[in-house]
Amino acid sequence: MKLTKLVHACLIVEKGDRKILVDPGNYSWQSGLVKSELLKGIDAVVITHGHPDHLHKDFVKAVVEYSPDAFWHGPQEVTVNLPV
Repeated sequence: MKLTKLVHACLIVEKGDRKILVDPGNYSWQSGLVKSELLKGIDAVVITHGHPDHLHKDFVKAVVEYSPDAFWHGPQEVTVNLPV
């Protein structure tokens, strides 16, 4: 298993050919550390809650662009408003 910590609460978890993104928030997005190659091939996204540091709309749009088949997990009040 490989864990890549971006900024604050954002992680990429990889095991075998599976890739999970956790908490795509504004601190990570605005840091400049998130490159498009990191967002390719994401199988699932986990959002723990809807605060901006755990969920950022531009980060979500980028994930949808580079991994359109990713499955999104999180509290209903968060996932119901996602553009996926």
